[in-house]
Amino acid sequence: NQLFMADVPDHWCLEPELMEYPRERRKQLAIPYDETDNGTYSKCSRYDVNWTQLLLEQDVDDLTPNTNWSVTPCLYGWEFDTSLVSSSIVIDYELVCQRDIYPTIGLAALNAGGPIGVYMFGILNDRYGRRLSFFLCLATLIFGNLTSAFMPNFWLWAACRVIAGLTIPAIYQIPFIISLELVGPNYRSFVTVMTCLFYTLGLVLLAGITYLVRDWVHLSIVTSLPFLLYYIYWWFLPESPRWLLAKGRLEEASKILETLASVNEKELPDSFKLRLKQRMMLQR
Repeated sequence: NQLFMADVPDHWCLEPELMEYPRERRKQLAIPYDETDNGTYSKCSRYDVNWTQLLLEQDVDDLTPNTNWSVTPCLYGWEFDTSLVSSSIVIDYELVCQRDIYPTIGLAALNAGGPIGVYMFGILNDRYGRRLSFFLCLATLIFGNLTSAFMPNFWLWAACRVIAGLTIPAIYQIPFIISLELVGPNYRSFVTVMTCLFYTLGLVLLAGITYLVRDWVHLSIVTSLPFLLYYIYWWFLPESPRWLLAKGRLEEASKILETLASVNEKELPDSFKLRLKQRMMLQR
């Protein structure tokens, strides 16, 4: 959802002394044309004029901008055209002109967390199990996304995006591994296809959500809170029997396999348990 948070609306320099006048009139008076941008109003410069003094000498309706006036960068911030983009981090943190690289830095911050998270959650995955690793990854994702919605400045927001980035792509990989390890070889292709299908449907759904939720703070919340529902699986999601067997926890693995067999209206043969034990002893 971060790409939708960083929309860049049209913008120009804020001129506090002209705020009582209509927007177009303010732009005509205070903003020079940028000939390098198809003759549109400049986004990053303003006429360096003492408007208080000038308005005392002339009526505002009689004023016309003089192209010989000196030009300076924006001193008082920016105005944004919110007719199309009503909310974004660009507006709230003023990430334009000299700071227009900042949204890209934010995206880099999100991606920087990925390699660290894959390694970190990979260790947790192998050492403490798939189940615990998944729920810790989920908590990290929710925390990073929700806290980023309430950060007062860009750098704190970017730090929260690094935290959220720790879970990408681990939040996708861990349940995928659990799924593959809970089914037999004949169903692994089906599980792979279904996982990819619902991941794609989620992206399609995200486009609809961003169309309906235009405020980036609300978007962060709306796309984060539903993940709390996954904690219902805490009471239903079993640990991977393959991981349990690899750790020598045969009894726990056997109970889970018996449950899976019961759900499928099958019975787990004693000979199968014996073969598992023998294979586990050989591997150790």
